[in-house]
Amino acid sequence: MRFIIGFALFLCFGVAIASGADTSLEDRIRNNYSSIERIAGDKFAGTWISSDGGKQVLALTSPIDMSSSVFDGVEVLYVKYNYRQLLLTQQTSLRSLLVNNADIYGTALDLEKNKIAIRAKSENFDKLAKLLVLKNIDMSMIYFENQNEPLNLFSPVDPLRK
Repeated sequence: MRFIIGFALFLCFGVAIASGADTSLEDRIRNNYSSIERIAGDKFAGTWISSDGGKQVLALTSPIDMSSSVFDGVEVLYVKYNYRQLLLTQQTSLRSLLVNNADIYGTALDLEKNKIAIRAKSENFDKLAKLLVLKNIDMSMIYFENQNEPLNLFSPVDPLRK
């Protein structure tokens, strides 16, 4: 269940929740998310719970005023791209490629890497990289993940079921 909640938060708010994380920390992030995003403005690049589940990490493109109590205990990581840059690239430039290219199985924002993952067969990586360069997509924002076939997120229909 925690994975589903974390995935839903990631999709809606740019929050990645680690599966073994302290639920009080998850609650704190949920409760403070709007304030953190508002204070950070265009410097906000996402937030998540550290891989050890012990602390909140906040990605920023440059320093901000962190005197508010919503930042207590938050570890800051400085990154190149803000959340909006990643999201807009994924939803505009990459979406048009995804719709028109059977070699791309999907894309995902990876807040911890501050990049966009493109999922495809490894044998297509070079061809896709050349296409992205032709479309003027900043390749330092992209990485490829091997995926051998499309992933269907639904259960198969049981023909014996009535």
